[in-house]
Amino acid sequence: MSTTTASYQPQEGSVAARVIHFLQVNPDENLAAHDVAVKFGCGHASVHTILAPSVDAGLLRRTKNEDGDMVYSPGTRAAPPPAAAPATAARTAPFVLHAG
Repeated sequence: MSTTTASYQPQEGSVAARVIHFLQVNPDENLAAHDVAVKFGCGHASVHTILAPSVDAGLLRRTKNEDGDMVYSPGTRAAPPPAAAPATAARTAPFVLHAG
């Protein structure tokens, strides 16, 4: 794994980031390309291309299931915890001026 691949993180809110988060929360789940397309609103034909950088970086794992379909599961490299998101939201909260 190259340094670039080792430091790769998908863009927040992207299909890859949402798939990674879903699989972190549901580690016993596997998602086929069709499942990813339906759940996360992307074209079925582009799923493998969209998720390839996350697979290369170890954030997702792609294997074949019993039916021979390619499925995604949690990778071997830990992704940043989703708890970081609320801190970002707090920084971008609208400013409220109180009369006083």
